[in-house]
Amino acid sequence: MPAEFRQYLADLHWKPAEVARVLGVEQITVRRWSCGTSGIPPEITAWMQRIAAEVRAVFARHPVPVIRRSRAQRLRHDPHFLD
Repeated sequence: MPAEFRQYLADLHWKPAEVARVLGVEQITVRRWSCGTSGIPPEITAWMQRIAAEVRAVFARHPVPVIRRSRAQRLRHDPHFLD
């Protein structure tokens, strides 16, 4: 369950501090959920599952556009570009 919780955080690009603020809990609570030292309330898990599903649906309907990069940009991002 903690691994699934951490995956939701990663998928949604949320930091534990942001989740704590939204839920009105202490940051340490979210950290405990993330590492498994405290149980995650089922309603929080269900809520995050719904949010993650909605975000995936949005990206499925509206894919991120591909931006062409200049040669210099590609070299900066991929040093093996010329290999």
